[in-house]
Amino acid sequence: MTFAAPGFAQKATREQGRQIASQGTPQGVAACISCHGAKGEGMAAFPRLAGTGQAYLQAQLDAFADGSRKNAVMQPMAQNLTATERQAVALYFSQLPPPFSASDPVQPAPSDTGAWLATRGRWTAQVPACAQCHGPGGNGVGAQFPPLAGLPAGYIAGQLQGWKAGSRPPGPLALMPDIAKKLSNAEVTAVAAYYEQLAAAGVAAPSAAVQPPKTESRP
Repeated sequence: MTFAAPGFAQKATREQGRQIASQGTPQGVAACISCHGAKGEGMAAFPRLAGTGQAYLQAQLDAFADGSRKNAVMQPMAQNLTATERQAVALYFSQLPPPFSASDPVQPAPSDTGAWLATRGRWTAQVPACAQCHGPGGNGVGAQFPPLAGLPAGYIAGQLQGWKAGSRPPGPLALMPDIAKKLSNAEVTAVAAYYEQLAAAGVAAPSAAVQPPKTESRP
């Protein structure tokens, strides 16, 4: 473990995060890139980290470390990082450029359940569109709402099922458990598949950060 000298707070740095991400630590933490890709772009069932907000990433690492979020791979990794190291890793990945920028269909068909829920929601049941918080194309918004576009469908579905079961922390504004519980298993599968396939249509992301979407009044 890494200890700061008494009376001095250790400050997380991007370079410290880069070293952990690319080399791991002597305490047995594997290099993050071995699962999440050399540029944090995600690989196979492992989600992308690049361009995800620092506050969100740090909250997930802290949740793995304290056991409030369960994962057989990530829990021991996070628990073997100091609080400063977790902050540094989150800082590093948040500053990497996203692998692509995705776009939603201009007019999704009502029969396309995944696209409809993602872009329109189901307001009769007070289910907002995913885009309301996660941005157009699921590109993420600000430091708290992560990108969804290009995440593995199995990963997205697993997180939604975790919120339905109460086994994952509620997240920003504690919105997700209530939303997830209003989705059927078929709808969870459809939304997850929708965001996974956006990666195929994605283009190189602009350098500018994604801005929060304008809110609209809804019936």
